[in-house]
Amino acid sequence: MSSIYNLKISQYLFSIVKFVIIIFLTLLFSNTFAQSPAEELRDDFGKYYEQYDVDGSAVVYDEKNNKYYFYNKAQYTEMFTPASTFKICNSLIGLETGVIKDENFVIKWDGVDRGRPEWNKDQDMKSAFRNSTVWYYQEMARRVGGERMKHWLEKANYGNRDTLGGTG
Repeated sequence: MSSIYNLKISQYLFSIVKFVIIIFLTLLFSNTFAQSPAEELRDDFGKYYEQYDVDGSAVVYDEKNNKYYFYNKAQYTEMFTPASTFKICNSLIGLETGVIKDENFVIKWDGVDRGRPEWNKDQDMKSAFRNSTVWYYQEMARRVGGERMKHWLEKANYGNRDTLGGTG
């Protein structure tokens, strides 16, 4: 009886060891042979910058084909202040955290004259985005809070993720 029991334990242990080896080899070879993304330079993207007489760069990742498309690749690693482009990420974070329910969510104007008539009134996300209403996005960021904002900036791998400048 004990020899049958020992045989079953040996078979069970052998199965476990075999399983672990298969998993290990699968992980080893999947990482070893994983292809780095391909890259393609797209000078034809320049027409979108030239029509507005601006300088810029673009990086587009095609996940399906594991490929990056670059325009002005030499510039894309330079660091710039995000300025109004941060509205996109800030809007998504506001929505994701539930601070902003939808694009119609209104934040009441605080009555401070900011020198731009289109800013000096209550704003929803649509009008704030269209008018680049800084105070709306600052208030949204305050409501999100520093820790949550930093979490989502890190998750999105957005810029340098430095929130030390505060919300204005």
